[in-house]
Amino acid sequence: MGTIESGGRSIEAISHYAPVEKVCACIRPEDITLALSRVSSSARNFFEGEITWLVNMGPLTRVELQCGFPLVAMVTKRSAEEMGLSKGKKVFVTFKATGVHVIKRN
Repeated sequence: MGTIESGGRSIEAISHYAPVEKVCACIRPEDITLALSRVSSSARNFFEGEITWLVNMGPLTRVELQCGFPLVAMVTKRSAEEMGLSKGKKVFVTFKATGVHVIKRN
C-alpha cells in the first residue's frame, strides 16, 4: 500500500514504486462511486467533490468532478437522475485502493 499526494489530498493505492518516485494515479471512471451523503465502505479513498460538468451518453452519464484534483466518474443515466446530479452539486466520491492504477512519470 502506498500514498500518492495530489492537489493537497492523499490517495491510497497499491504500488511497488519507491516513495520518492514521481507517479500518476489513474482511476477508471466506472470504478468511482458517487453518493449524496457519507457512506461506510471498505473503499480506502473518500473525498468530497463538486460536479464541474455532466455529459449525457445515452444510458450513461459522464460526471466530471473536482476533489482537489480532477476526476471523471461514469454512472447510469437513471442514477444521475435519481441523485439529482447537476453542475455545482457537492457529492461524496469513493474508490478502492485496488482501483488506482499507478504509472511512473518520466
